[in-house]
Amino acid sequence: IPSKSPSVRDRREEARSPETRAPRRRSDGRRAGRERPGTMRPMTVKERWRRWVSEIEAAGTTRGRARSRRCSLEGTRLFERALRSGVRIERAVCSEAFYLDGAPRTVALRDELLSSGGQLSVVPDAVMTALTEGRSIGEVVGLAPIPEAPSLEQLLARARGARPLMLGAV
Repeated sequence: IPSKSPSVRDRREEARSPETRAPRRRSDGRRAGRERPGTMRPMTVKERWRRWVSEIEAAGTTRGRARSRRCSLEGTRLFERALRSGVRIERAVCSEAFYLDGAPRTVALRDELLSSGGQLSVVPDAVMTALTEGRSIGEVVGLAPIPEAPSLEQLLARARGARPLMLGAV
């Protein structure tokens, strides 16, 4: 007489089906995977800068740069040079002291960063000290895309009549 109750195999298959499977949870209790558009709550300011700090720390490693295709920039002078050369700094974090500093150089840097489309978030001074490992080259750190290496054709087009020197197996 066939049993009408589901077998162990049937229950396992049912448990594997996407319609009946409960959503997986991450270690922080939130659902894993993509959320539906419009249902994800916006990040709080603290969550945002913590995420940015972790992205900046990751970009400080070879594997992190290769994975994100971004490099980290650190310090006032490097930020000024990058912005002057037209590099788009996507995200930056600065210390509270840097943000409240009214020096013309600091104000100009903040304004130029924001006007170029970059995002800026303020972090506690202790977080910035840990991020910069105590270096005092400016309390601002950020991420910029790694530029693509030009092809040989692009390099020759830039030369415009000049006779470029090409070295092989140096």
